[in-house]
This record gives sequence, structure tokens and C-alpha cells, in this order.
Amino acid sequence: MQLIAADLAIAVTLRMFGWRRVSRLTVSTSGIRWFTRFPLLHRKLSVAEVTPLVELASGVWPRNRCLVRAIAMMWLLRARGEVAELRLGVRKRAGAFEAHAWTESGGEVLADRPEAVAEFRTLTTLGKQ
Repeated sequence: MQLIAADLAIAVTLRMFGWRRVSRLTVSTSGIRWFTRFPLLHRKLSVAEVTPLVELASGVWPRNRCLVRAIAMMWLLRARGEVAELRLGVRKRAGAFEAHAWTESGGEVLADRPEAVAEFRTLTTLGKQ
């Protein structure tokens, strides 16, 4: 429930302020003591255990789902003191322009399939440490 609430906050602030401001806010607040404790007990879980929970919570908000998921995952990892980057990429497929967001840590794609992001050309990366 805490991740769903966090994803709702991310989705609402995305609509109000845009992805760049929300991503930067996430990076800047991820080291603040209070924020590192939310959601409760997330530090007791491994990244492999947190990832499906983030995926499940982000499914509640279908609009910008990948961006909400990527920001939430980046926030959780950075709150643990781990390296995490938000990547935004684009591709053209069947004449249509598509965009996608995902999180990487140590070059590993998290909360997404590596083959799903392989076709996207990275436009920007936020959160490099």
C-alpha cells in the first residue's frame, strides 16, 4: 500500500511539474533521512524482492506507467545508498515514435526486461552519482 501511495504521489507530481523536475527532486531527496525510511521495511528486502512490488504498485497508474515505475525504483535504490539511474529512450517502430523509461543500477536494467529496452536509444540519463 505504501508503494501505491508513493506511485500516486509520483503520478500526480509528474502531471503538475513534469518528469525532469520530479526526477531531480527524487535524486535530491533520496538521501534525506526521513525519505530513506519510506516505505517502511524496504531496506529489509533485497532488490530482487522489491522489484516485483514496484512493478505491481506502478500497474495501478496506467498513464506513464514506465516513468512512474522507473522513478519509484530509482528512489528506492538511492534511498538505500545504491547507485541508480533513470534512463529515457526513444525508438521508431512501424512508423510510430515511442518513448520508454527504465532504471539501471551498475549497468543492469531493473524492473524491466533488458531486451525490451535494447531497441531504445537513450536520450537522457538522470541520477548518475
